[in-house]
Amino acid sequence: DREHITVFHAQKAPAVNVIDYAERIAKYSSCSYCCFVVGVIYMDRFIQRQRMLERDFRINSLNVHRLLLASVMVAAKFLDDFYYSNEFWAKIGGVPNVELNTLEIEFLFLTNFELHVRIDVYDSYREEL
Repeated sequence: DREHITVFHAQKAPAVNVIDYAERIAKYSSCSYCCFVVGVIYMDRFIQRQRMLERDFRINSLNVHRLLLASVMVAAKFLDDFYYSNEFWAKIGGVPNVELNTLEIEFLFLTNFELHVRIDVYDSYREEL
């Protein structure tokens, strides 16, 4: 089986590790902590949806940064009263704005626009993180 390649896959892995990347997002986006918890829930939903579609998708160094950026940005837009424009998020994430727009749309469709998170699910993920 060959891995299913998506718009989230980069040509080469970014130089920054995913922990530093998440810290950069947290520092510059001003989004609430819960956006990261919900972002991880969204990432899990994304992966589950890929499996439902019978696609062999694996989180790896080529896709985790873009997937994290899209999931946290979508969570911020859904949860927070204040959030930045996609143009600003693109600068935070180090991707062109047009690419981030594509990532957002693809992410929303591949999660079936299911953005609501039940409190028990949120609490479970928060405890794990």
